[in-house]
Parts: sequence; C-alpha cells; structure tokens
Amino acid sequence: MAFVLAFALALACFTPLAVFAKGISIKALGGNDEFRRPTPPPTDYDFSTIRVLITIGSTSSIDVDLGTDYVLEGTNTTISGTMSSPVPVTISKTSSGKVKMTNRSTGAVIREASDIRLTRVDQNYELGMLKLVSCASDSTQGRMYLGNFRFFVKDSTLMMVNTVPMAYYIYGVVGYELNPYCEDEALRAQAIAAKAHGIYYIDSAPDSTYDIKDGYSSAQYQAYRGFRENRLPTMRHCLDVVGITIAYQDSFVPICYAHSNGGETSLPSFVFGSSCQWYDAAYGVAIDDIEFDEYTDDTDTINVTFGGTGDNSRFRDFILKKISSLYGVNATKLRSIIELYAFDPIEGTERHMQQLHVKAKVKTGDGDKTYTFECPTSHLRSFALTDVDGSGDDYSSYKYVFKKSRLIYWGKETSGGYTLIYSGHGHGVGLSQMGANIRANPATYAWTYQEILNFYYPNFDIITITERNPDGTLPSPPDDPFVVGPDAVAYGICTADGTNFRSGPGTEYSIIATVNKDEHFDIFDVSSNGWFKAWYKGLNGYISLDLSYVTGFPSPADGVFTLMDGTTNGSVNLRSEPYIRDGNVITRLPNKTKVTAWAHINKWYYVTTDNGYEGFLSNLTTTYGDPYEYTGVASISPRSPESYNPFIYMHMVLTPFPQPEPTDPRIRFPGKRGTGECDSDS
Repeated sequence: MAFVLAFALALACFTPLAVFAKGISIKALGGNDEFRRPTPPPTDYDFSTIRVLITIGSTSSIDVDLGTDYVLEGTNTTISGTMSSPVPVTISKTSSGKVKMTNRSTGAVIREASDIRLTRVDQNYELGMLKLVSCASDSTQGRMYLGNFRFFVKDSTLMMVNTVPMAYYIYGVVGYELNPYCEDEALRAQAIAAKAHGIYYIDSAPDSTYDIKDGYSSAQYQAYRGFRENRLPTMRHCLDVVGITIAYQDSFVPICYAHSNGGETSLPSFVFGSSCQWYDAAYGVAIDDIEFDEYTDDTDTINVTFGGTGDNSRFRDFILKKISSLYGVNATKLRSIIELYAFDPIEGTERHMQQLHVKAKVKTGDGDKTYTFECPTSHLRSFALTDVDGSGDDYSSYKYVFKKSRLIYWGKETSGGYTLIYSGHGHGVGLSQMGANIRANPATYAWTYQEILNFYYPNFDIITITERNPDGTLPSPPDDPFVVGPDAVAYGICTADGTNFRSGPGTEYSIIATVNKDEHFDIFDVSSNGWFKAWYKGLNGYISLDLSYVTGFPSPADGVFTLMDGTTNGSVNLRSEPYIRDGNVITRLPNKTKVTAWAHINKWYYVTTDNGYEGFLSNLTTTYGDPYEYTGVASISPRSPESYNPFIYMHMVLTPFPQPEPTDPRIRFPGKRGTGECDSDS
C-alpha cells in the first residue's frame, strides 16, 4: 500500500510543517516542532473510511445545519433534514465536560452525553450534507461535509471529527489541489496520491480519535475542504480509483506533491532536511523536461549569444557591477559576453547549480578589458543592482537580476551561446501537478494516471486495497495496468532483480527506477555501447543489454507485415542480440545467404533464413531489396515463452492472425537455432 505524505501544497510553495502522531520521534521538518513518524496501517486494513479532525478553533460551541437524515446514536432516533429545510442545532461543551446538542430554533436539548455521534442514513452525496454554520475558525466556517460525525471533549477542548468514505474524502482534497477541469488522468493521479497520504496517517490504535487533520497546523494535514459544489466534476475521478493506491515495498511512507518542480524532482531530505532521509529511498531525482518545456510560466531565462551582450539589461548591469567590485575598476559598458555557464550542482540534484562562470569584455577608464569571474548563482537573486550602463531600468522595487523567487538555477548550451535558467515553484518532491496535467493532455502526450504515477513515484507500486464505494458496494476490478509505450520497435525482458534503469546509456547516469527479473519494458533504440533506450512504467530511460534481452516485436496493424529480402555480403555472424559481444553468436551465415528482415532496432535487423535460423544481423553485413507488404502469419518464434507472464506475453509477441497458411515461399516458420564459433561480423 502506499504511504503518502501529502505535503500537498495546494498550488503553492512548501511551508515547513510538523507532524504530531503516535510513533517514532524524528526531528522536525521545519522550525522547532517535533515530527513523529506514525505507525502506518497494514496493507490488508479496510481503507473504506477515514477520520478527519475538523478545524473549529478554540470554542465552547459551534452551530451546524443537518441537511440530510442522521441516526443519533444512543437514542434510536433519526434527525431528518434536507438542504432546503435543514435541522439547525448547536453543539456545545458543558461545564461537566460533556457535549450537548440543542435545537437552535426551539431551544430544546436533543441529547447530552460524553460524546455525540451522527451517522448518515444514506451516504449518497446527492441527499444532502452537514453545514458548519459558525465556529471559531474563519477557514472552515460555512463549509459543508459528507459522512458521519463525532463531537466530544478532549483536554477541555471541543472536538469535531468527520468520518467520511475515502472516495468522498479524496474528493474534498482533489478539487482544492487541482482545478476540477484539469485533464481526467491528472485528476485520477492526484486522487491516488492524496489517498496514499491519508492512508499513511490512519491510526488503528484502539484509543485513537482521528487519523488526519484538515488544516495547516502540522504536516499531518491535507487540504480537505469537505463538499464543494463547484468542484463536483472531480467526484467521478475519485470514484474511478476506489480500491487503488500506491505503496513503497509493500508498506506506506509519506507521499509528497506540489504545484511544480521547475524541471527536476527532488529528494525529501534535500528539501525538508536530513530528518526525512528515512524515506528518501522511496523517491528519486529525475529530469522533468516535459513540465519545463511546456510550463513556461514558472521559468525565467537569460539568453546570450557569445560575442553579444544578451537579452537582459539587468544581467548586463550585474556583470558590470561584479567586475567593478571584484577588480576595483570602473566598468561602464558591456562590450560582449565571451563565456557563460552554470556549474557545480548541489548534492542530491542534477540541475540545481551553485556556481556561475562569466567571461566578458567591458569598457573601463583604461579602455576595453576582458575579465573572468565566478560567483554563487544565488547572487542573481541577492546582489543589489543599479542602472550602471544607463539603460533606464528602475531598480527601486526589483533590484536583482531575477525578480521572482523560484527554486532552481541552471542553464543549457544553445547554438553559439548559452541560456541561464531560473525555474521552479514548490518543493519539487514527488508529483508535479502542473507536469501531471501536461502529460495527461490527450491531444499531446495522453499519459494514463498509471504512467503519471510511475514517472513521479518510480519506486512505488500501484496496488489494490480493501476499499468499498461510498454506498458500501465493492468496486469493479481495475483495468489491467499493462500499458505499451508509444511507438515501441521491440519488447524486452529484464533478467535480474534490482536492475538499474538509468537516465542515459551508461553507469555514470542517474538511476531513475529499478527493474526486476521477468519485468517487461518497451524498446525504442539500442546504443553502440550496449544499452537499450526503453520505456518502463511510464519512464523513458536506458537499461543494459547485459541484464536484458529482446523478446518480441509489436504486432502490425491488421496483420500486414513490411518485409525486406536481403543477401549477406560474405560470411557473417547471426546474433541473439542487437549488439556485438562474445557468446551471442547463433550461427555463422555463409556468403550470399538469403534472409528476410522482419523488424529493425537502429542498425540491426531481425531476420529469418530459409533453413530455419532467426536472429540479428548488422545492416552493414547485408544488402536488402525494396520493402514489400505481406498479410499473413507471423514467422518469428517467441523467445523463452515459458518465462513470460501470460498477459504480457499476449501483448508482446507477433501473434498469429486467423488467415490461411501463406503459400508465398518467403514466409517461413523457423524452429531451430544453431551455434557458431566465429567472432567477426563481416
């Protein structure tokens, strides 16, 4: 099951918060408060409901309107109201520490007890709800709530706890975190992430009174706002994911998400402090180029062509003032920028550069001079400026190069120059709400919620849990999460548990996920140094050929194959992989051997021969004729089918089509593999 520390930042930057719950004491996330790591519930727990402590402020009484039918526990009576004609009641604390419910219209005492519990007769949200008419909290006064309620006194304080079906609870979060008209799959991904956060805080101890809070007083909160009619479009997305959540290694850990990440996800300890290292392993640092490239509202840039002065007058003044102060000269005009780059990423990041390098030619009292300097990138937001070059900029209000406070300083080379970049909003850990919405756009990327979650939570699993619908029924079985990456040229299988899935073709690149034995990935390309470019659980990355192999190819539409006939140019090696290595030679094909090419990966063609062999040939070893189409039965044999998951196998191999046996002699059915001892491929 999934642990979601939904430091759900409701479209805003992270504010340090502290958790108060049973469990292990850990240093605060921020400030001087104590952070207590809760003991999460077991994965076989019933997650159909969750108890939310509603913020009512320090008060001895609150007013609520009962807009549907509730059973008043302990009295065997039903209080019947509607939204148009609610039952108005006051809940108050007595001098003896009990709770009293009074009809506000008549003054009659309905019940006085140590606690008062109201249970809805029907959980259907369309039948009305409770409205919190008045309390001592401006943030919650006037809100409406679904579910059941308990009112009691604890430590001389009046308490209100809302026990609500999990789907309705998530509805009260998602509509606040995201615009209800965001993309469907983004809303589902947000619903699952928010649910995982709530699950993490469920307290199964017999003496517990609530699971999670609705306000900002601690990290044990989520932006729960009850029932909001203008957010009703999100309801169906919350109901769509009943019984589904995410988990890290079959356990629940905190889940973070924020408005944006500036193009790179972060580790919890990097953002929240070393006390959060205990759940770093669940997260990872990954480049989020889709968000960066398409969510430009969250980015400031400075564009420089070497030999010019750039497109930012504040940066020109920054260079002049820096050179003047560092070298003790009077630099009055920037002639040209010769070198520019950001470097030295902060530990635990890839793009957050700490240092800036500048080489520039400037006008001084002694003529034009060239100077080089390096300084912290943070000076672009802290080094006070004046209008040195007389360009007319007014620095009275915004005296720095970058006016807004963002998250990440970095940059990238351009044709003949460099772009300095300042981006980010929020803490950058876990799901980017903006990035999720961009990815979910059906007109462009069309990612599913599974793909979105797999990208932002690559170390988590999407799992099913015990959770009933609000009406008490069991949800329909979820769709099989098997999805095929876009435009795959082949399919692969991992051969070892814990195989690293990296951001580039080499061990020097960062790890973005791990792949286990017999897990499937989709192949786009193969590098010359032995790495597949692949798609795995919504992530684009690289996996070593040493720990994987090709298993099959996509089935063509309608069974129409595009084939090419060829002839080998000399005696050549037929290989089991699209890569030259010792031990992967199937056989040595003689000169002028006729082959048929069925598919290709980069320079490698998957071919069959007349005498029953199949494997990979380099395109440098064979001359091919023009491609031709054939409608028939696949000739390629599936590899090691006994090791496949049957469902994946069904999607991966070139499946037979219900058509007659081909009479064309070019269509063959190979059944044997040979061995060879030659090492050369030409």
